[in-house]
Amino acid sequence: MLFVDYSVRHGTTMPTTKLDIVGNVNAYDLKINGTAAGTGNVSGSGTVNTMAIWTSSSTTGDSSTTETSTMIKINLG
Repeated sequence: MLFVDYSVRHGTTMPTTKLDIVGNVNAYDLKINGTAAGTGNVSGSGTVNTMAIWTSSSTTGDSSTTETSTMIKINLG
């Protein structure tokens, strides 16, 4: 277990927090401020070529933006 009471840097020369990493992190049993990270559930469905939008804090749905190989369409109305 890593306890950080001072600035540690990896991949950066000027850490802005106690542990500042630029790059990939592979972590087991990761906690952020004592709370397990990545343990929430996300539900919802979507339509092919339609960008997702958060409809609540744990649910996704369709936005009004669609994409094809040649264009992005934003429905404004």
